Amino acid sequence: MSLIGKCLFMRVFFIAGLTLIPYSSIMLTAEITQAQDVSKETVVNFGSSRLLGAMLESLDLDYQELKNGVYSFQIRQYKAIVFHSEKDIQLYIGFTGITVTLNQVNEWNKNHRFSRAYIDEEGDAVLEADLDLEGGVTAENLSRFISIFILSVDKFADFIG
Repeated sequence: MSLIGKCLFMRVFFIAGLTLIPYSSIMLTAEITQAQDVSKETVVNFGSSRLLGAMLESLDLDYQELKNGVYSFQIRQYKAIVFHSEKDIQLYIGFTGITVTLNQVNEWNKNHRFSRAYIDEEGDAVLEADLDLEGGVTAENLSRFISIFILSVDKFADFIG
């Protein structure tokens, strides 16, 4: 099963999403009847592919769109996947070819916040993080969410060796 297929399979019970706003003001048109200026302090609660791309660019991440609502970018030598819709965002990364025990995964989950680890059906370690957008978020919240995930991936990769 391909990485994208595997990721999509893992999300059977989740609807992914992302609302993104770059640090500079931009015009929002998706789901707003009248365009308005949005700054990094503005709270929004809907998703937009255009805004996702702008956020990934503002973080200097060399990303690519795999299909509508699914993007990827590199963290170390690993490929991170971003799933998004209008209601939430999920960041996903699989660590293939590395042996990880359930004890290691449990230890990670017990001692670390903001992400969760598990071993998938093929025996590979996975790290994920989710952000609910329905209550509203700011560009700063989204930027921190992605940045914290990147730090978590670095720490998890070191943790599992």
